[in-house]
Amino acid sequence: MWSVHFTAFDCLKRRIEQAKKVRALVAQRPTGAIPIVVGDLNNTTPKCSSPKKKGKPIRLLDLASSGAGAFDLNPTVAMKAACSSANATFNTGWNTRRSDDRSRWDYIFADQGLTVSGVDIHKQWYDLGSGTTSPSDHYAVSAVLAAP
Repeated sequence: MWSVHFTAFDCLKRRIEQAKKVRALVAQRPTGAIPIVVGDLNNTTPKCSSPKKKGKPIRLLDLASSGAGAFDLNPTVAMKAACSSANATFNTGWNTRRSDDRSRWDYIFADQGLTVSGVDIHKQWYDLGSGTTSPSDHYAVSAVLAAP
């Protein structure tokens, strides 16, 4: 399993390079090892990107390509590829209003040979001092993965 955190602050070129490096690392895994990549990619899905090139880092990790070192990962493991507050993983403004959350930046990529269940985005807040907060500006994502 690889846990990654791609650069933020509108640096698409760097995120594309980071995605290529992650693909290269995963391609070097031992024979028979099942690839799983998780993390904050600071990038939306191609469907939610404008222009579409912004989704390139996600497409690079989802290639179901052939050839040496190819692997098949599925970005829809963690959540549906939609652009809505229901599927957002970034807590805009680090606040308790879910309606303003629109960005899906956190992913679980897993080999399509795995069985996936228990998929969730954990949008929870906690009392802290005199206010309510979430533990991070990103919501946790989870999935139960089982090998055949």
